[in-house]
Amino acid sequence: MKLNKTFLLLILISTIISAQNYSIFGIVKSDSIISGVQVYIEENNEIASTNTQGKFNFQKLSKGKYNLLFNHIGFKSKNIIVEINESDVQIEVTLEPNTIELSEAIVISSRKETAIRDLSLSLEYIGEAEIQKSSKITISDLLKNESGISVVRDAPWATTINVRGLSKQNLVYLIDGSRIETSTNLAAGLSLFNLNDIENIEIIKSGGSSLYGSGATGGIINILTKQVELRNHLFVKSQIINSYNSVNNGYNNYVNLKLGDSFWGLKLSGAFRRADDTKIPSGKLSNSSFNDEGINASFLLSPMDNVNFIFDYQKFNAFDVGIPGGDPFTSSASAKYKSAKRNLYNATIELNNIAKYLLKAKIKYYNQVISRSVEVRPNQLVKSNPQADHFTNGILLQTDWYLVKENYLITGIDIWQREYNGLRTVTNRSKNIITVDKPVPDSKFRNLGVYAKDDLSLINNKLLLSLSIRYDLINILNDKTLNPLYVIKNGEKSYPVNKLASFEESDVMNNSISGGLGIIYKLTPKLDLITNYAYNFRSPSLEERFQYIDLGGIIYLGNPQLKPEESFYFDAGIRVWEKDLQVNFNTFGNVFNNLVVDNSFIPDSIYMKKNVGKAFLYGFDFRVDYNFYKNISAYLNTSFVRGRDIKMESDLSEIPPLHGIIGFTITIKNYLSCEISANISADQNKVGSDENRTPGFTYFDFSISTEKFNYGLTNISLSVGIENIFNRKYREHLSTYRGINLFEPGRNIFAKLILELD
Repeated sequence: MKLNKTFLLLILISTIISAQNYSIFGIVKSDSIISGVQVYIEENNEIASTNTQGKFNFQKLSKGKYNLLFNHIGFKSKNIIVEINESDVQIEVTLEPNTIELSEAIVISSRKETAIRDLSLSLEYIGEAEIQKSSKITISDLLKNESGISVVRDAPWATTINVRGLSKQNLVYLIDGSRIETSTNLAAGLSLFNLNDIENIEIIKSGGSSLYGSGATGGIINILTKQVELRNHLFVKSQIINSYNSVNNGYNNYVNLKLGDSFWGLKLSGAFRRADDTKIPSGKLSNSSFNDEGINASFLLSPMDNVNFIFDYQKFNAFDVGIPGGDPFTSSASAKYKSAKRNLYNATIELNNIAKYLLKAKIKYYNQVISRSVEVRPNQLVKSNPQADHFTNGILLQTDWYLVKENYLITGIDIWQREYNGLRTVTNRSKNIITVDKPVPDSKFRNLGVYAKDDLSLINNKLLLSLSIRYDLINILNDKTLNPLYVIKNGEKSYPVNKLASFEESDVMNNSISGGLGIIYKLTPKLDLITNYAYNFRSPSLEERFQYIDLGGIIYLGNPQLKPEESFYFDAGIRVWEKDLQVNFNTFGNVFNNLVVDNSFIPDSIYMKKNVGKAFLYGFDFRVDYNFYKNISAYLNTSFVRGRDIKMESDLSEIPPLHGIIGFTITIKNYLSCEISANISADQNKVGSDENRTPGFTYFDFSISTEKFNYGLTNISLSVGIENIFNRKYREHLSTYRGINLFEPGRNIFAKLILELD
């Protein structure tokens, strides 16, 4: 009997040992640790990614041999065979750096980390290296030379962009994944940032409502600031950037400090800029000076291998920003931002490698407030002071799943609200009248979105499919507003009502399902065919529904009866990814139902928003980069878009002309690079009934940049150049739509010095 018990005990122990689970874990590094490396086990189809400390961990593995594949953009892939015998296995993997080409750059605007070559969506990407060499004032100035993108300018400081004929309310703007919601009547949405604190910019040039909901009918602009770093030891590093532009006697000063360890990191930065009136070939652009300043702080805590807590704070303040005179202003009129402020709080929790099939989960909360105070003087006796606060709160919950081989699924809930609160005071000294009103009623725009995106790889990775779908429920509320609120004349207050400028209380619901399909077929290892199809949706903004803008001449009115816009988008293209040659050609079409436009209610006096029955925008983008001889490369990009009101058989307003850029770069012994380019724009004769034609132009730029060179403990790099070499006088078509005196800057000599201590 005793022998039987011993025998049974031995069997039990043997069973436990044979069923024991083991782990394979380790760290991935190059010169330093590497986060975000994809680690794939072929035998059981498991995938994980390294955390911010470069660590990975596979658990519940049986004895045997496993083939681990390590992949990360910018590094050569690596295979390692690991055998589990009687204990857990710990390994250290070193990846070899690889030259980063555009096709290898990682982008995240598709809701997941994706190499550009594996993204079907038409996209432009501006990396940190290009930003650091640039002397541009705003993000829009930096982006305007990319194919399919044009600048919209109300002042040298106040800018935004047009993407394939669509702008402002038809684009979704993001800063580190948080929505930027503000008034679009004046072009300043992309001016509330310091370029030196930006790491990269991603622009999706196709409809993205199935990813980001209402407003993405024309595309998405995702701005990513410089991130916190973690290392496997305590470190401190700093960066100082100083630049100067002669065209406006402008100075830009920036400092960045990073410190941390293997489980925590901190980034602090500050910037200050000042500029005088901008010089144009015929003199100076009066009332175009500006000042701004900002601070950013980010903190990352990684208490466990797969858990990250991220906290961000951003504060930006512009003051005494001139807006040059133009229609509807007289030549003696003036306008300026007394202040334009942006404050952002953001908190994110990231969980990685949660379970076998659940790779990631993220929850993010953000609060952003944009405040504007404007002073408009149509003449010396009249002054208008509109001011408003735009509050945006949002919560995002997203999960990433790897359910079966070659199938990556994303699901998410996206909730956000924009709240508007504003007031305007108009003082008329000649009539001794003070009028107080609301340009837009106090109102809210609430959005609940639920989305899913599935990326599939078929036929041995030759065919890539991306399917996305999103449901949005939108609630728009506004308070009853009788404008003006009151009038003070000769010291007596009265309450007259202007029905044209007044709005009843309302509570409106919109809902829609948006969808997208993207296809990449790899015809050869170096040649891709791509196509995209999407149904997009946009609920009109608060300003489009309720605005009452009176600048002393022309009046712009909203329309509470506006219908939501619908868009049917399609494109097709070809991409070549040779070592010395990259080509990207894309042709597109965008059919709109109920496109919102400004309608001339009373010619040259009152404009009211209305829905166009049906509109069609179509065109093409083309870019080629060719390293045709050793260290000499050439590049060319060009783009064209045409917008038509199908019902009225007329051209749409605010459509950019055919334009492009051709340039050459020469690298000298890997230390110095020279670049010369010609920016070319055709005449814009296909204009709307309320637009003026704009003549074409050509201007030239030249720059020289050094690579980083070491001086003691400091890395130094320098960029100098001349923009608009021949001081060409010209106007951008989209910058003349609103005004009469918006010539572009003249010749600009710039210099930029970067010091890094690490």
